[in-house]
Amino acid sequence: MRDFYLSLLRQPLRQAPDSQSGTGDGGGAPPADPPPADPPPAPKWWQGSDYSAEEQQWLTARGLTEDDPVKALPKLVKGHRAAEQRIGKGLDSIIDKPAKDQPFAEWARANAAALGL
Repeated sequence: MRDFYLSLLRQPLRQAPDSQSGTGDGGGAPPADPPPADPPPAPKWWQGSDYSAEEQQWLTARGLTEDDPVKALPKLVKGHRAAEQRIGKGLDSIIDKPAKDQPFAEWARANAAALGL
């Protein structure tokens, strides 16, 4: 019995903080949870659900996939303006409709290039 009391007295009441538990109580407390992992990076503006895969490929092919969408804006404005100047009309009026009594064949012949004929 004497040995039991002596062994109790020989053990320190408090231990120095140990590097694994960080508690210092020596009680074998479980280590603290590791810090949460960094969240995955947010998708770039052009990779979001606003654009289909085809549109994302189009943006990439034209060099518009800048990290900052403001950097892509001048290219978009210049491209849109150039398209309007080249077309010369609104998309809904690129080809004139056939005249009231104009035969279709005559109208198609007149617009063969625009129709790809």
